[in-house]
Amino acid sequence: MMKPVSLIALLALLAAPSVLAQPGERETRAERAERMIDRRLDLLDERLDLTAAQEARIRQVFVQHQARLRERADALRADVERRREEMQTRREAERRDPEALRRRRDQEHARMRAEWEALDREIRTVLTPEQARRYEELRREEVRRFQERMRQNRDGRDGDRREGRRIILRKPNSERPR
Repeated sequence: MMKPVSLIALLALLAAPSVLAQPGERETRAERAERMIDRRLDLLDERLDLTAAQEARIRQVFVQHQARLRERADALRADVERRREEMQTRREAERRDPEALRRRRDQEHARMRAEWEALDREIRTVLTPEQARRYEELRREEVRRFQERMRQNRDGRDGDRREGRRIILRKPNSERPR
């Protein structure tokens, strides 16, 4: 286990590139992607004691995974304009059929879950049985933390509603320009 001082030093090193950037300079998408891969690999290496060959293979898996996700994100961005035009029609349909929205969200969640499961399968092929066991523990820990964040976010929103405060995220239809 890392000592708190070592952990703070590691976090400072990871944050250094973004802090040291000149005003007005933004980290490029490729730089940010590489930094995220490095951070993830450092964590896996720390927890799983990866060999150099395993680290190289997992880096390759991360790069491929990131490319697939980037393609998916780019396709989604390109689709935004078409979706904007269809949004009003869809909203009307979803008002008539609230389950349509739920089905659409469930489909997208299933696609993303499948991509993450594929990533996990590829990583596990590189690991020893002991490393795979520790990797599974790490994944469970990450899922637990994610679920906790989601619960906190949900509770925060619900708390505002329970206290009688209404959160307005956009203007009501009557105030929007037509």
